[in-house]
Amino acid sequence: MTELLTAHIGGYPRIGEGKDHQRHRRALHHLQQKEISTHAFRDVEQSVLQEIVREQLTSDVDEVTDGHVSWHDPISHFTRNVSGIRRGGLQRFFDTNTYYRVPVFYGKPKRKAYSVFNDFIFTQNHSYRTVRVVLTGPYTLARLSRSESRTFDSLKSRLSFFVDLIKSEIRALVRSSVKVIQIDEPAFPFYPEDIHLFHNAMQSILQICQPARTVLHFSFSPLSPIYEHLLSLPVDILSLDFTYDGKKLIEKLQQTPPPMGIGFGLINGRNTRLEAIDPLIRLMKNWLEKTTVPITYLSPSCGLDYLPRPFAFEKLKLLSKIKEEINANKKVGTN
Repeated sequence: MTELLTAHIGGYPRIGEGKDHQRHRRALHHLQQKEISTHAFRDVEQSVLQEIVREQLTSDVDEVTDGHVSWHDPISHFTRNVSGIRRGGLQRFFDTNTYYRVPVFYGKPKRKAYSVFNDFIFTQNHSYRTVRVVLTGPYTLARLSRSESRTFDSLKSRLSFFVDLIKSEIRALVRSSVKVIQIDEPAFPFYPEDIHLFHNAMQSILQICQPARTVLHFSFSPLSPIYEHLLSLPVDILSLDFTYDGKKLIEKLQQTPPPMGIGFGLINGRNTRLEAIDPLIRLMKNWLEKTTVPITYLSPSCGLDYLPRPFAFEKLKLLSKIKEEINANKKVGTN
């Protein structure tokens, strides 16, 4: 029988309604005005991270993240510690009201430091639950970057660089006993013609993640058109955003059962409306009764940093409530 787990899968709001929940914003302003040191800002950042970890633990989800507290955006975060790449202009980040700085290659790139390792270690030290590390995937990084250098003016050349960059992050994480690695690839569904390029990149990355559980997450677009393309990937969990074409996607899952576990991104991470619990319980129970895969996840459709903080917390609690109700019904059925 498949095991049902709940997980937070991305960013979490740094800022809340109370005065103390504004301290990250205040500290960032003071840093930009050179009124505090980078070290002092990092102290504030880590205090916020610790607070966010506690909120996730209180919600009772099975897996937590670092909340992306130190990320400016999901793209430039992975190049800010790379020489030879500068931060360019702002572009809208898919179907969201947020923006990212375009990474621009201008010379020979060289990594100077890791992007997610330190926050992973800090989060792991403050969590008694499994920490899921989230990395923006190499295809999305390559697609959303640009080059002033002829060496990296092709998608293929940028993809090759980002595959190596993300692999270096993963190796460090695996050495530190990471349990779950999630790769976010929101760009691929818009370019299904790149399927072979995408598959080769993913296979290169996923093969070095063991013994960590691997999750490949897609969001911000309809996913039923590319579903079959994803079934041959050597990934443990295929995590999907069901908020665009959920009905069609569920039909696809029923018609062509996946060989890997599925992450059901049923809780809308960009809408404050709290979902009705009963339809979600019915959907998940129906899936759990029929599937033969060992693990199924229930999660938001994306990170929750698009929401006000109180709503983000309620969304996480809803995940735990759904799991609790399903497990309670299961026990009643066996008595």
